[in-house]
Amino acid sequence: MYGKFLQGVYGQCPRALCNNQNMVPCGMSDKLRSSRVKVYCCKCEEMYIPAEMNQQRSNALDGAYFGASIAHNFFATYQKAITLPPKVYFYQPTIFGFKVAGKVGSKYHQPRKDVVINTQEEQALVNAKMGGKSEKELESPIKLKPASR
Repeated sequence: MYGKFLQGVYGQCPRALCNNQNMVPCGMSDKLRSSRVKVYCCKCEEMYIPAEMNQQRSNALDGAYFGASIAHNFFATYQKAITLPPKVYFYQPTIFGFKVAGKVGSKYHQPRKDVVINTQEEQALVNAKMGGKSEKELESPIKLKPASR
């Protein structure tokens, strides 16, 4: 079983951040004819329907032949086979090698703080909404009066 795991006979994890981690076959139940075989990734700790195994063979293969606990027993026995994800994984999105920056939700996004007003009519409308107060008066902190007893 360990040799087949190292060779990747049961396939690799389809997630991009798992970096083609080899997977182990596993069943969802120990009862016969309740579910077909699945594969387990130790890096993302998810079970998937096997895509790389022969489809006809994996459909006929019952998950109870492996059992629900084989993956956990396998990785308890072969602890060197476990590849843990890095604690901090910095993913930099790129398109054709160029960094994607300035998009909303990105750490590089800096929202505009100033209001762009194109015409004097828009400026008059903004001033009317502010109640005729200047920008300096709006930016000053509000002064509260102490409560009287």
